[in-house]
Amino acid sequence: KRLISLLCDSYLTLANLSYSIKVVEWEWV
Repeated sequence: KRLISLLCDSYLTLANLSYSIKVVEWEWV
């Protein structure tokens, strides 16, 4: 269970990161 929650956290972090990058790209356009 601990490992799964860790995977979920890392997945959410990656999703958050890619979302932030997309927002930055939009800001730069």
